[in-house]
Amino acid sequence: MTWQDLFMIKVIFGDSRNMRELTDESISLVLTSPPYYNAPFGFPDLFPSYSAYLDLLRDVGREVYKSLEKGESRSLRHC
Repeated sequence: MTWQDLFMIKVIFGDSRNMRELTDESISLVLTSPPYYNAPFGFPDLFPSYSAYLDLLRDVGREVYKSLEKGESRSLRHC
């Protein structure tokens, strides 16, 4: 195995609720920064309700969990 194999970085732009580009347990780290419910920055109708916002976070979390290799890190950044 070469160092290139160990340090491959791939950036995928898409919807984190359905990461079909990834196979289960195939990645080592996920770092995501979801939108705030109460500060949509120019998108006042981004979420129709707080329940819809929580559904989005739950769906993303489910995809992240199944995509990560067992024992690896999960980071949901919400600053």
